[in-house]
Amino acid sequence: MTADQIKAQFPGYSSWNDPNAIVADFNATGGAGKGGSSSSSGGQIGVSIPSFSFNWDEATKNALTELTPYYEKLLSMYKGDIALAKQHMDQDYERGLRVQSEKTDTGIADVNATKAERNRKFKIALGDLDQTMNARGLTTSGIKTNEISKSTADEKYQQGLLDNQARDLTKGLEYYKEDLGATRDAQLEKWGMKTVSDANNPTGQYAPSNDGLNTTGYSVGNYTPEPVQKQTELERQKQLDAQTKAENAYNRAVTLWQTQVQQLTS
Repeated sequence: MTADQIKAQFPGYSSWNDPNAIVADFNATGGAGKGGSSSSSGGQIGVSIPSFSFNWDEATKNALTELTPYYEKLLSMYKGDIALAKQHMDQDYERGLRVQSEKTDTGIADVNATKAERNRKFKIALGDLDQTMNARGLTTSGIKTNEISKSTADEKYQQGLLDNQARDLTKGLEYYKEDLGATRDAQLEKWGMKTVSDANNPTGQYAPSNDGLNTTGYSVGNYTPEPVQKQTELERQKQLDAQTKAENAYNRAVTLWQTQVQQLTS
């Protein structure tokens, strides 16, 4: 409180002119201040004016007691939202992985079927070529050998392209898993759920709380998990609300005391 506010609420300081002295004395009395004069403006003599007193610590404690259940509920709701979000994220992860795996398996099966069909047709074509060459009397001819080699090399090339296609499908699934896992791990780390290990935390215990959320204050590097940030934010807001409630209680007490003084001195 300022010196002017103290003088306005505590008549005992009406004759004091030094603002610093007023504030210092008020603080020294623990907020009780000076009770005022023993006579009223109405001319009454011998009227005892009660001293004003207010216990800030008790008012703040009562406010915190009243506010704590509400803020605990907010934190619980926040944790519930995260738990539900994680459940959906896990479901999306498993669903995405399953769908991509099925696509990959189907693609590889198609490649293998194509390879088998090409191999079947190649053997037939190779047999037809052999018969044609024999019918032309080219059984041991270099022409026959060249034609067979050319056909075999071409088929081998085509089979290699199909093998590459199958390999790309397998690699694509691996990359998909890595990207999907990285995205999930990044979100888990924000929530404080990802198990990690570093110089400050060699065992990797990053989320030791029962509900799986890191609300112990441990952070990796300079990053503090979102649950810790949320808990800190709610605690700070609770303290501010408690302060406001205590100030309101103080103002009510002042008003009540001033009313009593007015009744005694009027």
